[in-house]
Amino acid sequence: MTAYANFINKAILHNSEPLKVGPIRIEGIPADGWPTNQHAYNPKQLQITTWHVYPSATHLDRYFAKAAPLLEEAIGAQRGSDNAVAAIAEYYFVMVNARPYASVNNGLFMAQVNTLLQFHGFEPVSHGELDHLAHRFQLQDFAPLFRQHIAGKLPSEPEPATCQCVIAHPSQPKFMAIKHKGGHLPPTVKIPYEFNLAPNINYVLDGVERKYGLTTIALRQLAGYADYQCIELEILHKDARRMQAVWVGLEDYKRIRGEDRSGYDPLADWLEETARRAIPPQRPPWERPGWFREASAWVSSQLDELDLQGVGTIVQQGAFRSAGMVLRVPTSRGKLYFKAACDKAPSEVALTRFLANRWPEHVTEVLAHDEARNWMLMPDYAPEEHVRRTPEDLAVAASAMARIQVESTPLSGELETLGCEILGLRQLKDFLVEPELLDTVSELTGAGLADEERNQLGALAPRLADLCDRASDFDLPKTLIHPDFCEANFFLHSGSVRIIDWAGTSIGHPFFSLLKLLRENHGKALVAPERDPVARAYLEHFYEFETESRLLQALDLVIQLQHAWRLLRWSREVPYYEPGGTAIARAQRFNLGVARQLLSAHSVPTTPLEVGR
Repeated sequence: MTAYANFINKAILHNSEPLKVGPIRIEGIPADGWPTNQHAYNPKQLQITTWHVYPSATHLDRYFAKAAPLLEEAIGAQRGSDNAVAAIAEYYFVMVNARPYASVNNGLFMAQVNTLLQFHGFEPVSHGELDHLAHRFQLQDFAPLFRQHIAGKLPSEPEPATCQCVIAHPSQPKFMAIKHKGGHLPPTVKIPYEFNLAPNINYVLDGVERKYGLTTIALRQLAGYADYQCIELEILHKDARRMQAVWVGLEDYKRIRGEDRSGYDPLADWLEETARRAIPPQRPPWERPGWFREASAWVSSQLDELDLQGVGTIVQQGAFRSAGMVLRVPTSRGKLYFKAACDKAPSEVALTRFLANRWPEHVTEVLAHDEARNWMLMPDYAPEEHVRRTPEDLAVAASAMARIQVESTPLSGELETLGCEILGLRQLKDFLVEPELLDTVSELTGAGLADEERNQLGALAPRLADLCDRASDFDLPKTLIHPDFCEANFFLHSGSVRIIDWAGTSIGHPFFSLLKLLRENHGKALVAPERDPVARAYLEHFYEFETESRLLQALDLVIQLQHAWRLLRWSREVPYYEPGGTAIARAQRFNLGVARQLLSAHSVPTTPLEVGR
């Protein structure tokens, strides 16, 4: 096990859902053929389960075509040269991610790589450490590690990162500073390097409670770097231990910090904003002091109405999400799920109640709600531990979604009344041909696209608009579209599928709902119904509208449009994000990846993502 693997497995996370590490990008391979990684936390064994999801075998021909010239280059390069090592590294990287052989033959593949290394004057190396690195790093990061590895120098384990916690004074623009060895600092917790705090906020909350005796709730993320994060917390309770703490205001902090302020300083910015008492209107309620107490009191009152008894602490499930906040509520009859949704159309509370009334076997019942505040309380069907979905599970979920969609066709008027926007092929085409397209995409991606990429996107737009016209030439109804239909948003309970998280539901081409689930199913592109149980189970519900072969054609066209549609949908989301916040920065990085996937899927080369601050 490498140092990196040990580092991952030492981390104690407090979330049962998988952490999507993201795809391994391989130039020349379509995005739906990239391998991906997932991590999941096992709370009983206090360890991380990590697995690498290999690409579908349908992409193997592309991988072989990619690897063949690299092998020729490795053989023909000057012996012992940097070019030879680079070619062997990339050849290994491509093939070990493709995994064209059964495990018994991987030894033969490694023997081939070691033969190449020995030919160039290097000692043979072990396979187990290298494949972990190749599965976790992009090529530009893996290649130097490969060089270090064949030189007998493994990468060292990353130093833990620091998370500073800003806790506000009850009435003054000051934060708490506690005496540490280096002076007075905000409460500080060590966290893993490059740690994703949003789904794992309890790692820090538990650390603050153990170290300082403070029971807290997370409000905002003020800074999020690989080696340093800064978040705002609110105290709910403190124990009897005595701390050497002071309250630090802006002038105090300036004296501590000095006048030199190079780069972003989240503590100074927090103090300045707090002193102005000017909260941006886009900041969601759950990122403001007092919200958690208000929500908890409402939950308690609803438990009384439902004749339920709370039996533990209400737990914050994730943080720093503009779309909503989830709390887990333990009761005498099992867990409940509280959600506060973003204040935008359609109202998730009203829509969920509407759908649960029509499809009670597939949409979770709303036990209590406050529509004015967009709050709802529902049964929590999530398992205690993460369970990996099988293709059969995904097929059952896809079938349930298709059934809801087909049966929703006559309800379009009611869905529009509830606030569901029409985001179909016509709207996508309008988005692609509008003169402001590149400016819109620039805003969505934080101006992250290079000029050449912007030009390529502009040249690609007419072709995508033509695909919209072609996809419209099928007799398929407009239905509701679940924009985030994926493994995390459905549960299997008592033999039935329960679908959650209907925020952002729109009306349009039904197949846009299926695409994320297909991407999760090992990144598969559709090949044929008999070879793809997920697609087959879904398409069966549409046989009344088109033949099987035409449904496959329609789905293929929608797959080609998937990344463009994702950008269209995000263009509706960004206005609700707080300007300058970490949430909008994360969304822009995500959309930059989507834009580059769009270019790559249509065989347009893209610029690698830069890593760093």
